[in-house]
Amino acid sequence: MLRTLVKHTTTQFSGRFVTALLSFLTTFILARFLGAHYYGEYTKVLSYIMFFYILTDFGLNAIFVRETRGAVVLARQKLPAFISLRLVWGTFLTLLAVFGIWVLSFLSSGFSPLVRTTTILITPALLWYSLYLAAQALFQVELRFVRSAVALVVGSVVSFGFILVASQVVVPESEKLVLFSGLAFVIGAAVTTLVAGFFTNIRVSLSTFTTHKNWRVWFTAAAPLGFMLFFNLIYFRIDTLLLTFWRPSSEIGAYGYAYKFFEFAIAIPTFAMNSAFPLLSKLDVNSPALRQAFIKLFAGLTIAAVLVVGIGWVGAPLIVIRPDFSDSVAYVRTLLVGAPVFFLTSPLMWLFILLNKQRLLMVLYLLAMGLNIGANYLWIPIYGATASAIITGLTELFVLVGGVVILVVNWRRTA
Repeated sequence: MLRTLVKHTTTQFSGRFVTALLSFLTTFILARFLGAHYYGEYTKVLSYIMFFYILTDFGLNAIFVRETRGAVVLARQKLPAFISLRLVWGTFLTLLAVFGIWVLSFLSSGFSPLVRTTTILITPALLWYSLYLAAQALFQVELRFVRSAVALVVGSVVSFGFILVASQVVVPESEKLVLFSGLAFVIGAAVTTLVAGFFTNIRVSLSTFTTHKNWRVWFTAAAPLGFMLFFNLIYFRIDTLLLTFWRPSSEIGAYGYAYKFFEFAIAIPTFAMNSAFPLLSKLDVNSPALRQAFIKLFAGLTIAAVLVVGIGWVGAPLIVIRPDFSDSVAYVRTLLVGAPVFFLTSPLMWLFILLNKQRLLMVLYLLAMGLNIGANYLWIPIYGATASAIITGLTELFVLVGGVVILVVNWRRTA
C-alpha cells in the first residue's frame, strides 16, 4: 500500500507542482503589473469565489468513492447520475454566487463595482469545476491520477498564457487587467474540465443530464461532510472578507499574495489523502492494518510539515516582487508556523469519514467556525492581516485537539 500511495501522491504532486509553478508565475505577473491595490481587488474576488469553489465539492466525491469501494465497473455505471447531480449543484452555486456579490456590494464599499463585475465574470467557472469533480471521482476509483493531473496542467497552461499576453497588451495597474485575469480563470477551468471529460471515455447524452438516480442517497450521506467543509471554508476564508470591511486593498493584496504560498504548502496532505483514501476504504475499520496505515500517514506528514516550514521560513524574503509587497514576508512566515497542524488535521478528517462519524466532524467545524469568526471580528480592526494569520493557525489547532478528543472518547465508549 505504501508504494502505491507514494506513487499516486507523487503523480498528483507533480501535476500540482506544475500548476503551482504556473500559479506562482501568474501571481508574480499580476502582483508586478497590478500593484498592491489592484491585486487586493483581485484577491477579494478570488476569496469570495473560493467560498463557492470549495463548497462545490460538498463531500460528494468522498461518498462516491466510499460507496464504490474501488469497483471500477460500478463507478462507471453510476457516473452519469453523478454527473447530472454535479451539473445541478454547480448551476445552483453559480446563481447563488451572483446573487451574493450583488448583496455584498450594497453592504460595503469594499466590494467595489470592479470586484462585483469581475466576480460575476468568474462565476461560470463554478459550473465547469463541478463537472470536473465528477471526472475526478472516477479517476480516484480507477487510481488514474495522471489523467486528473494532466487536465489541471493543460488548463493552467492555457490560463497562464492568457494572462501573460494580457499583461503585455493591457495597461498595467488598471481595471481592465483585473477583468482579463478573471476571464483567464474561467477559460482555464473550462479547458481543464473538457480535457478531464475526454479522459473519462464516457459518452454524454441528454439522458445523462436528466438522470437523478441515487441523488438523494448521495446528498444525504454527503450532507454532514458537506456542511463540515462549508464551516471549514468559512473560517478559512472569512478573514479576507472581514479585512475587506476594515482594511485597505493594499494590505489585502499583500496578505492575499502571502496566502498563495501558504495554500500550496498545505495542499500536500490533501494530495496524500486523495491517494490514500481509495486504498484505506477497502480496509476493515477495526483492523490493525487500518490503524498502522494511519500511524504511518501521521508520521510521514509530520516530517513533511517540518521540511515545508523550514524551507518556507528561509525562502520567504524571496517572494517580494516589489516594495509594496514587503509585508508579505511576515504574513507568510506567520501562516507557516501553523502549517504542521493542517498536515495532521487532513488525515484526521478522513479517519472520521471512514468511521462514518461525519456528524461529529460537522459539529467540531461548526464550533471552530464560530471561534474563528469571533476572533477575527475582534482583532482584525486592531491588528489587521497579522491577526488573521495567527487566528488561522490557532483555529486549526482547536480542530486538531478537538478531533483527537472526540475519537478517544468515542473509542473508549465502544471498547
